[in-house]
Amino acid sequence: MVTATATTIARNYLTAEFTGIENYMERKMKSAQRVEPGSAHVVSAIGDERNALVLMTMRIGLGPGGTMVTMARAGLYLLDENERIVEERDQFFVLSQ
Repeated sequence: MVTATATTIARNYLTAEFTGIENYMERKMKSAQRVEPGSAHVVSAIGDERNALVLMTMRIGLGPGGTMVTMARAGLYLLDENERIVEERDQFFVLSQ
């Protein structure tokens, strides 16, 4: 079972929490479709056998009416013994529109 939370301090975005592999993958696929191709840039990544932290920026359709904005995102992951995501914590904010 996987659990995930995506949150920000920006007032115009809500915190999302969800569980289950199907729900997780559905939300990931929907989010990925809003990312401008070629815009994702990994700033830094570090981890070990059980933990990972990925810092990145991307252009994504999150603005009013789905307009493209630049997002900074930190993803913190807990992996199981099979290297599958067990828990994900996303923190993000919009840099510009």
